[in-house]
Amino acid sequence: MVVWYCGLRFLPTDDELFFDYLMRRLNRESLPDPDIVRDCDVYGGGDPWKIFGKDRDEKFYVFTMLKKKNKSRVDRTAGSGTWKGEQSYKIKGSHGEVVGYKKLFTFRSKTSSSAEADKADNGHWIMYEYSKHPYNDTECVLCVISNKFAEQASKKVCPNLHGRVQLEEENRRAKKARLLRDDRTNIFGVSSAASPPSTTVATQAQPAASWVFNEDEVVIPRNICGPTLPDLDGDTNLNSLP
Repeated sequence: MVVWYCGLRFLPTDDELFFDYLMRRLNRESLPDPDIVRDCDVYGGGDPWKIFGKDRDEKFYVFTMLKKKNKSRVDRTAGSGTWKGEQSYKIKGSHGEVVGYKKLFTFRSKTSSSAEADKADNGHWIMYEYSKHPYNDTECVLCVISNKFAEQASKKVCPNLHGRVQLEEENRRAKKARLLRDDRTNIFGVSSAASPPSTTVATQAQPAASWVFNEDEVVIPRNICGPTLPDLDGDTNLNSLP
């Protein structure tokens, strides 16, 4: 059983998936972790949303067996639809030779009136298939399957502790404004949240006391921890201060 710690993600490269998982599986060698990439019947287990769940925002790494349709083609049907090939990429070895393939597939349901209606009902399912070269259409391949609609929905909004929804861009702007306000407070020693003192009729009647700046009375401590702030003038940019 895989134990995931907070913040830990499985983000392998194409080479790691092909050489460290698929080729080791085909050569009957031990895998880096036998619980991360599981066996799954992608083509005989039904629709992808029934196998993996429509609303789950994650990538599923599985080994599956290909099924032959005829002498030259693979049977890509699954559940109510089929996995349609979109693109193919070559995986090369250390000497530039072709050692495998990475292929992109999208799931198309036969029961929906259109592709857009199918995506709206069941999600936009994509699959990357890793296979070795020379290609054997009846052996095991490694597949990475995900629902793009679930990923986009989770990245768009994020609920906070009070149940309200905030966009990530709004959070960044609010954080930047808060940091700038804190910097000004630290420089001038005045809290932006402090309210001005209230004036009463009695204080308004008193004349304002005169005050003259005397630089001899200013005492600057010598042993101050941390860097010394630069002199502030009219051209100082608060954002450039450390």
